[in-house]
Amino acid sequence: MATDRAAVIFGNEIDARTYAKACKAKAKNARKLKRDGSEVCHLRFAELPVIGERFGGKWLRPAGPGAAGNFATIDNPVVIGNIRMGFGHYRIAMAMSSAAAAMGYTPL
Repeated sequence: MATDRAAVIFGNEIDARTYAKACKAKAKNARKLKRDGSEVCHLRFAELPVIGERFGGKWLRPAGPGAAGNFATIDNPVVIGNIRMGFGHYRIAMAMSSAAAAMGYTPL
């Protein structure tokens, strides 16, 4: 198994076959989108309604260069992504935020 941080998620080790498949998909998408990983993405934190109040979560928003949020000020950050497909996806993100907060992480 690789020593990459992505090989273990919340203490759960990803099996070698699934990990290799994910790495292959990542490389394929990088070629397709012409990304080499050297791009800098500036993000800032914003107050997040509902999740912020209940779980201490923050909203990651795009920011200009030099206006990025300081990740060192966040205790154990974990990024939870959500797509706007329906209420079920929102519920999954809420459940993940709740679980992350219960485990001592700050959901972003």
